[in-house]
Amino acid sequence: MHRKPLYTALALAIILLALHLYALHAYFYWYHRWFDIPMHILGGITIGSFLLAFLNARQAKLYFACMVLVVVGWEVFEYLGHISTGQPHYWLDTFKDMIDGLIGAAVSLYVARRSLWR
Repeated sequence: MHRKPLYTALALAIILLALHLYALHAYFYWYHRWFDIPMHILGGITIGSFLLAFLNARQAKLYFACMVLVVVGWEVFEYLGHISTGQPHYWLDTFKDMIDGLIGAAVSLYVARRSLWR
């Protein structure tokens, strides 16, 4: 286990939680529909950092396979929990959310490769 990505992931998780709670309080998800995009990207970076704490950054295929499982799992959770249903073109929003999460995962892997394993 690598401690630096784990500490980074914990800090990012706290930031993500704080932003999410504030966004719920201020109705950002309803008034600013774009706010969902950076939240999914930050979520991808956060989950990617957690994965990098336990995986080697040189195992990119395993890393992205795990990330795909996480982002698909999250979208299934949103659907089953009725969090974002009832919108027109819901499948398009779901696809965009998965792409945003994978963009965050790519950012996390890129930063790890440039900083942790130089």
